[in-house]
Amino acid sequence: MKLIMESWNRFLTEEELKSQITAYLDENNIILTEAELEEAMPKWLQKLGSGAALAATLAGAGAPSTAYATTPVSDADAPTQVVENPADDYNAALGFISSYIQSKPVSERGDLEMELMRVQGALDAAADGDLAALDSLEGADSRNLETIMGQVSDLKTSDADGVELYNTYKIQGAQIDIS
Repeated sequence: MKLIMESWNRFLTEEELKSQITAYLDENNIILTEAELEEAMPKWLQKLGSGAALAATLAGAGAPSTAYATTPVSDADAPTQVVENPADDYNAALGFISSYIQSKPVSERGDLEMELMRVQGALDAAADGDLAALDSLEGADSRNLETIMGQVSDLKTSDADGVELYNTYKIQGAQIDIS
């Protein structure tokens, strides 16, 4: 029975993530063919899902806790919990950089891409679990990384609008693959 519940929870989590991704694509007028979506979705789910799976596990999604079973409360009464997952922050940083570059005039974008190329590559590798590239950044790259991660951290700990922006950047960053 426990395996059935775990599989069901995994299915629900995956469906929620798919909904978030497709909503993001719709909101930003990103059009993909069904084949492109089917090809990209597993990687996006993997990047986003590691944090969601951890959140579900820590929140006790597999079985209701006794305290909740005996004391019903509304969702409005529940405290907001943010489960820390470094991959989420790295993806949010990638999304932040992408949005920042896109907000600049076309004439400046190339220089910004070149300036932030090593940082983006290191963040992409870190989002996939390889932290060595982050540790190897030096000088201006290291300072840029520190500034970007500070901005991401500020968004994550700010008001609801900031957290929503953080989540948007996280989804956007999960779609970025720097090879």
